[in-house]
Amino acid sequence: MNTKNKRSKGKSAKSNAPRASTTVVVTQQQPRSRPRRPAPQFDFARDSYLATLVDPFGVHGVRIPDEITTPSGCLTLRRRFTIRGIQDGSTGKYAASVAYSPIIETSIKASASYNSTTGSITYGAVSTFADATAAKALMRGYRVVSAGLAIMQTNAMSQNQGRNLCAYFTGNDTVGPFVGAALTDEDVLNGEISEDSPVNSQTICCIKWSPSDGTNFAYHRPNASNTGSVTDAGYFNPGTLVWYADGLSSTSSFEVTVILNLEFLPAKNTFSFCPLLPSLYHVGAMQRALNSPLVTRTFGTTAPENVMISENSNALGISSFIGQMASNFGSGASDVIGQAARRLGQSLAMAGITAVARRVTQPPLGAGLAGHPLPLQY
Repeated sequence: MNTKNKRSKGKSAKSNAPRASTTVVVTQQQPRSRPRRPAPQFDFARDSYLATLVDPFGVHGVRIPDEITTPSGCLTLRRRFTIRGIQDGSTGKYAASVAYSPIIETSIKASASYNSTTGSITYGAVSTFADATAAKALMRGYRVVSAGLAIMQTNAMSQNQGRNLCAYFTGNDTVGPFVGAALTDEDVLNGEISEDSPVNSQTICCIKWSPSDGTNFAYHRPNASNTGSVTDAGYFNPGTLVWYADGLSSTSSFEVTVILNLEFLPAKNTFSFCPLLPSLYHVGAMQRALNSPLVTRTFGTTAPENVMISENSNALGISSFIGQMASNFGSGASDVIGQAARRLGQSLAMAGITAVARRVTQPPLGAGLAGHPLPLQY
């Protein structure tokens, strides 16, 4: 038998067999999803100082996280009063003004007379906080953590007229205060940091203090004042917040709230009702706060409940507790804070600081919160 022919026949038979069909399935390739950037988180140890500068009315009990770690206490002084328009006896026009320097002594001035021709308001006697004497007895020295001035119009909506002129005149311990016994509308309009807006455009007009000089971070005597000479040992000038309103109705009235959040050195070791603990040194917290556009935004509005509600059980006391825990123990305090929040109720315990946290972490401001050269998280 010819094997060559056998191979040839086998090959031919194989080649004539039907081929199996091949189906090619084309799948659409899903586009690569970009890695999601984690949402910015509010860290109590890092962001509490930022939060109290943004909302001094709602966030209390925070220490300055700088290199001064001497054991200190926290204290909040608040004053509320009503001011009414002052009439110019010649023209019958009305205006009102409040000037506030965030110090314990000689801190608050209210309008006493008005000259509409020159636009000048003269202030009455300088006053201070109701609990100033008691506060000074506790301390050997203090420094300002945050402060604010809020004004709310209380007369009928039909009488809402005139303009708000707001200004922040920065200060330091080598210059005298800009605001003296009198002030004109041009002084406020031309202030280094100022704003002009209609009275009826805001429910609450808020002016926030922020540190502008290294002397603002220094501890000062309890009776420090800005009324003496700059060479006095007890001189302290952290700046002045000014509200000036003219073109008001004859029935105009305003509710004024002044707040001062302090860090103080105790005078003695014989009392302990204020927690006296070392302040946390946190470089990131200082960078985060002092480079934030939220802090440099001096004028604006704040949550009405932070200004209008004053009671011992509201968010003021709870946020003070949260702030002190964070500024003393850093992120390690989160477990204790969390327990307090659950027990006391999330809406109550976190009312002030959570509202600020939303503003701190929410776009579009959240993305540029720490300033251009600094990352959001560090």
